[in-house]
Amino acid sequence: MVAYSIDAGSIKTFMNNLLKGDMFDEFLIRTAEAETFVTFSIDGRLNKEFFEEEPEAAYCLWRTLRPYFFDLIKGATKPKSMKFVFSMNVEATTRFDENAAALFINVTFADNALTCVTGCQQKNFALTKTLDLAWDQHVYTFLKEHQIISTHLE
Repeated sequence: MVAYSIDAGSIKTFMNNLLKGDMFDEFLIRTAEAETFVTFSIDGRLNKEFFEEEPEAAYCLWRTLRPYFFDLIKGATKPKSMKFVFSMNVEATTRFDENAAALFINVTFADNALTCVTGCQQKNFALTKTLDLAWDQHVYTFLKEHQIISTHLE
């Protein structure tokens, strides 16, 4: 697990990519929260009874939820805080590492600061941190590819 502080000059780019672009569109959204005039809290679990055919995933893709979330927060005043828990989709997780059960990126915006924290869950106990280190590096590269400047927090 690594925490990345997003550079102040990259926060606007990151938020535009998150809320208007496709940067996280292939990720599943586990939870999303925004504190505006009230606190909106969204559980990303799909309600399988809603669908005629059972969806393959347990969670909603961010690209599906993004427009609804954006409608909740748009306005003259930016949200006081926002929190997101993203996970890589199941197929991509398995391709990334056969022992990976889930790979997470936790995004928190509060007090004009933005942080991303990595996390992973393994199917089987492993003595090494190989999966953690690989996921941490993947997230760092992912941020760089989207022109997001970040600093590793200790």
